[in-house]
Amino acid sequence: MLVGTGIDIVEHKQIERMLKRNESSLQKLLLNKKQQIEFNSLSYNDQINLLASSLTIKEAAYKAFGSYMGKDFSFLKIEIDNMNGQVTIDTSKLGLNISLSITVTNFCSFTIANVLAFNLKGGERNEYQSNSN
Repeated sequence: MLVGTGIDIVEHKQIERMLKRNESSLQKLLLNKKQQIEFNSLSYNDQINLLASSLTIKEAAYKAFGSYMGKDFSFLKIEIDNMNGQVTIDTSKLGLNISLSITVTNFCSFTIANVLAFNLKGGERNEYQSNSN
């Protein structure tokens, strides 16, 4: 059963301004340790795309299920993996029994993410994978 939906959009110029102000704290807020290491080897445009994707996914996830977590919600609790074009969030780390459908798209100078949260019945997986564009 669908329990929440969230969508977010960010313009890449906004990420560029945030990055210029405080690069290290933005990386720590939005990227897991593996992504932080990878970040430095990326071109500037790829760095912007990675940060924009992480921000929009986390914002959309908050809109989809953040109210269930209340004061315990933190961007740091949402770890995003992007392996071979598959975007995943392991919701078992969040203490929630939900499954997520995640879609993220980079188009021109914008990144858009959509997250759907579904209530799980006992015994189902706590992780959902979706293709990333």
